Amino acid sequence: RGRYNMMKHFALYGYGGEQIYMTEQGLRENFLKSFRKVVLDGGCLGVMTTYQGVGSEHSETTQALLRGVLRNEWGFKGAITTDYIGHNPYCDTLLRCGGDFGMGVKPGTIEGVKYDYSSSPRVQHMIREVAHHVLYMWLRADYYQKQYLANPGTDDDKFFSSTSIDSWCWWKPLLLTINITAGTLLTMWGAMVIVSFFTKDPEKKQKKAKEAK
Repeated sequence: RGRYNMMKHFALYGYGGEQIYMTEQGLRENFLKSFRKVVLDGGCLGVMTTYQGVGSEHSETTQALLRGVLRNEWGFKGAITTDYIGHNPYCDTLLRCGGDFGMGVKPGTIEGVKYDYSSSPRVQHMIREVAHHVLYMWLRADYYQKQYLANPGTDDDKFFSSTSIDSWCWWKPLLLTINITAGTLLTMWGAMVIVSFFTKDPEKKQKKAKEAK
């Protein structure tokens, strides 16, 4: 009810060992199935990484898992946080790999890297992405809370997920109408050109050929 429930621990928690090695098939079939269902069917808004490393990388800085699978493949739009970690990973690495914030993560641990208006365009872009993810999570949770308050006693009748919001905007049908109209006119013009090309008077063609000679 308007809270940020962080799905955890993504994705090899408690499996044993600090660094876990396995095939991609084994990872997808044995560990990622349940997480995928929570994201796609449950409308998950937040994810917490695990302590264990995936191969030679820490889970909170595994770009293939966080950005590749979670965000790009599953379309996750919420925020990603770390569990409490003691090795203080570089904030730059965390953001680059798709994470947003964490416990024990300190910004500015790389000498010369700033996280403000004077930082590089790449870092500023990452900061904007983080702000977008966190605000998305907060606004969606706020929406769910308002829906529950507006419909008391209907918790068992309707479930609100990340796909429950009607995202209709006035400019969407306008753009669709313009695209359809432009496409129709372009198709008609092309058809007229083709028809006129094949239906030209053969006598006129002969006259033009003689004049050309």
